[in-house]
Amino acid sequence: MQMKFLMAGILSTLLLCGCTSYHLGEQVFSTMDSALTYQKMMYQEEVDKVDSRRHFGGSILIVVPSDQLLLQPPFVTGNPEPELQQYFLTLYKQDFAAVKSAVEKSNMFDSVDVRQVESYLSYSKKYGYRYLALSNGDGSWTIHDLYLGQKKVTSFPKDFAVRIDLLESIIAEFEATQSSEQLLSSYTPVNEYFYFDETTHTGYLSVSDPGMKSRYWMLRKIADFTAAKQPNSGAEKLLSSRLFTVADEHIQDGVFTIEFESDINQP
Repeated sequence: MQMKFLMAGILSTLLLCGCTSYHLGEQVFSTMDSALTYQKMMYQEEVDKVDSRRHFGGSILIVVPSDQLLLQPPFVTGNPEPELQQYFLTLYKQDFAAVKSAVEKSNMFDSVDVRQVESYLSYSKKYGYRYLALSNGDGSWTIHDLYLGQKKVTSFPKDFAVRIDLLESIIAEFEATQSSEQLLSSYTPVNEYFYFDETTHTGYLSVSDPGMKSRYWMLRKIADFTAAKQPNSGAEKLLSSRLFTVADEHIQDGVFTIEFESDINQP
């Protein structure tokens, strides 16, 4: 999903003259590391307030603009020195990482990815993401349902929990038109191959038909498998627990492979 950072006030108060100071809200820091550490702590407190929401399934891609774009308006104004450029970039990337953590904690999707990709529409369609989230740099985000070809632009407040509320309502509107379960109703995998290592709790799943339905089906199969490996998981937990992490995915010679790490607690 995408939401907006706490950056608007942060960047507008950064001092760029004399001895560099690093401002985060009303806090002033003499070193970059101390400011960045404070930002991470501040975000973690916000993420901790997020609770589990309705499980929609599918996957969402949160796109981080390129470094070049992050150093241009509306993200950054003026011409900061190289050290401050690095500070800006790290601030924004930590912000996107916190957004990812908040969305994961909500358990709304089977997978949440954050990537810097320029051709994000081509990339997200190639790898079968159902949802795409883009920061517009002005406090607003555009949320796409790529299967339906619909999108909605909304502004997200500072509070992460409220951002999740808004994201949930947007996805619910999309789902009312075409649910993720309906997405799979006519899907049959081609050349399915599944592997899992009981020692390392890692594995992969591949099929010979890349695309949106394939990726969603693969993620659900991995979720079903890892839920079955989890003692006392139950059907309800399957839909609300995040039992695996996507480690890597690639398409080669028409074969779509998702590698995963299990998050289950073995007895």
